[in-house]
Amino acid sequence: MIRFLPLVFLFIAGCAVPPTPERPPLSRHLDAVLGPRSSPVEDGVSLGSTGRRLRAERMDRKPGFIGRFHYLHQPSLEGSLYRLEISEKGRPVTFPLLTHQWWPSHIGMEGKADGLHLVERKFISKEDRAIDLVTLRNESGEDRDLQLQVTSELRFTKGLRGTLSRADKDYDYFLRAEGFLPELVSRPVHGAFNPDRSSDVQPRASFTWNSDSMWAPIDGEKENLRRWTCWSSGNKSDWYEVEFPQDREINQVVLHLVMDRAGISAPAQIRLQYEQGLVLADVPEGIRSEKGNQITFTFETIRTERLRVIFVHEKGRYSGITELEVYPGGVEKRAVLQRTVRLEPGQMIRFPIEMVFDGPPREPSSDILASHLKGYNRWFEDQIPDFECSDPWFVKLWYHRWFLLRKSISFPGTATLPEKVFLTRGATGSGWNLDPTALPFQIREARWLKDPAVAINSLRAAWRNQYQGSEGQYEGQLSLLQAHRRLKPDRPDWAGSAPWELHLVHPNREFLEEISPRIAYQVQGMETRGGMNLEEACYQFSVVRALENSGFGQKGLAEEIRARVCPEEEGPAWPFPVAGKSILGLYAYSFGLIPVGDRRFDSSFDRLFDPKQFWAPFPARTLSKSPENDGETQMQANVLVLEALARAIREYSIPSVTRRRFFDFLQRMVHAQFEGGDFRRPFVGRALDSDSGEWKSGRKGHFETPYADLLIRFVGGLIPREDDRLEFFPLVDSFHFFRFRDVPYHGALLDIIWDPPDGVDLFGDEVEGYTVRRNGKTLFTSPTLRPVFWME
Repeated sequence: MIRFLPLVFLFIAGCAVPPTPERPPLSRHLDAVLGPRSSPVEDGVSLGSTGRRLRAERMDRKPGFIGRFHYLHQPSLEGSLYRLEISEKGRPVTFPLLTHQWWPSHIGMEGKADGLHLVERKFISKEDRAIDLVTLRNESGEDRDLQLQVTSELRFTKGLRGTLSRADKDYDYFLRAEGFLPELVSRPVHGAFNPDRSSDVQPRASFTWNSDSMWAPIDGEKENLRRWTCWSSGNKSDWYEVEFPQDREINQVVLHLVMDRAGISAPAQIRLQYEQGLVLADVPEGIRSEKGNQITFTFETIRTERLRVIFVHEKGRYSGITELEVYPGGVEKRAVLQRTVRLEPGQMIRFPIEMVFDGPPREPSSDILASHLKGYNRWFEDQIPDFECSDPWFVKLWYHRWFLLRKSISFPGTATLPEKVFLTRGATGSGWNLDPTALPFQIREARWLKDPAVAINSLRAAWRNQYQGSEGQYEGQLSLLQAHRRLKPDRPDWAGSAPWELHLVHPNREFLEEISPRIAYQVQGMETRGGMNLEEACYQFSVVRALENSGFGQKGLAEEIRARVCPEEEGPAWPFPVAGKSILGLYAYSFGLIPVGDRRFDSSFDRLFDPKQFWAPFPARTLSKSPENDGETQMQANVLVLEALARAIREYSIPSVTRRRFFDFLQRMVHAQFEGGDFRRPFVGRALDSDSGEWKSGRKGHFETPYADLLIRFVGGLIPREDDRLEFFPLVDSFHFFRFRDVPYHGALLDIIWDPPDGVDLFGDEVEGYTVRRNGKTLFTSPTLRPVFWME
């Protein structure tokens, strides 16, 4: 039986790929599998391609590179790397958007206005080049004389060169556009304007919410996404101020307020103060005018080095601003790129615009887009296993998740993070970090890459920056890492088991010997802190057992932890009443802490499947259902619950946990990761509403949980081992067929196939049920999906 329709649908839904007698792996055509996708979002989309350090968190649907960008970590590059402006006879030409399409590798935009047709292709190259390939065609019946201009919010110090200061190092950037010439133009700016923090204007505040920035109100951007607020300060009033390098005259202040209906509103009262001598005094009374969320204060001229705005909050609310404008301002000389062209009817021009970071400008190439697309898609072909099955939702998510992994790879090249590592966006607005709480999940996924180098680098960086010496409660623990600093740990982690789990797929005893002493030191720190809750105990047990398995840990310590958590008799330290209130109680099964054969806690799974407690459509609540519980589902927690279900079948033989229930849980997890249930829009965040499936996380598209690892181990059945024997225990029997191709394992490549007997698999090879091949050689076949232990 030939089963290929779901995969044909994937190709057609994405971008048509001509059929071949032997169809190539889907990873070769990742753009075709995941795109193109039209975006209805008006405030921008995420750009999939990233460089070594440069990434676009948001791309606005406007000509040029406009949105929110990151170079290394915070602060953001807010506004525009560059804008493309087109005018005719002194009037700007505005292009209503016709199409806006997203591919993993790039974004395409198309617009038409007054007989002019504009097409753009935008991407970030691996060398940190923000490139916009522009085509402009005259589709009218008359000649058109056009003025083209490229401008940037970034400041240039020498011609079209500028400098960013990041992580105690300066990085040059350079703007160029083919056929354009540089010119100096003047533009007005307000007196506190300091978008790239290069002037001496300094902001301060009584309190700043950790997702906001004190620098936002002086960056020239008035959008609500870039703001300062004092949300959760606990104060009845808060203040925001700017200090100037010297006395300046002020007679007008314009505030752009934040009013987002989520705890931030217009304040009950606003007072302006200025430094007079050594004290702060109220500014003279004047005229106040309001227009929408903009408030303008006009008063008699004062001279001061410091201006403060005091916000008296509405009861139960807080205040915030997106911009603080101070006048009189000044005139700034900016370098821009200019070009004048005449287009005859039917004539078009093509040119690239690019901003280059930390690299030399280069001559434009005619095949720059083709070269980028080839290299981008080639990475997936070279690095990831391929997967196909009878359910296209599972297949689509497989490739989307590998896309997210690729997007998370960064090459900071700093003392803290000198090599390529996995970074993720901080939940509290702290920028892009190497997060030890996400690291064990990331390593489980990344170990199935054919090259484990980035996984090893990430682990090495985590323990290179481990707290050591007289660090008190942080002794031995791992930090949240940025390019230039480490932040104190705020949550427990089980990253210490990740090197062992990586070793089980890509054996590397030398790396285990290198890193195990540091992991043992971390365990000592865990022990000295004491007073651990169940979650921490589970994490510690996982790390200790991994050390023991690798031969570098203290023998018997894992059993001591197990005895403390699961004593033979119930007592004051008994942890499992927690299991009735929180899904975290199942972690004891996720990490194998419960002794096999101990039946006292089997009812934990009954509570999991009970709709009155944890069970939900998407799927398991983190806390048991109650009037106080808002029904949140956390992705990392559900990954570990799925692990508990797998162990419940394979090791604990718990009657209430069946293969059908296991697959039901897995399938719900998969469908939850499509925004609004739309097959075209895979979406991965941190938390979602357990009942509606609506994602609660404003940040999406980050690599913080595994997916391919779950399918390889639970669908394909592969159980990683240290020895060279192969062990399989497939848990999912609901697919009509599946095939894993080129799964790296112990220096070889495995194909794991299921097609019922007398069938023909997708590539036309005759198979007989459950088949495993190593480097193309068939090792075994079985007519049913059953446990297999194979050895030569």
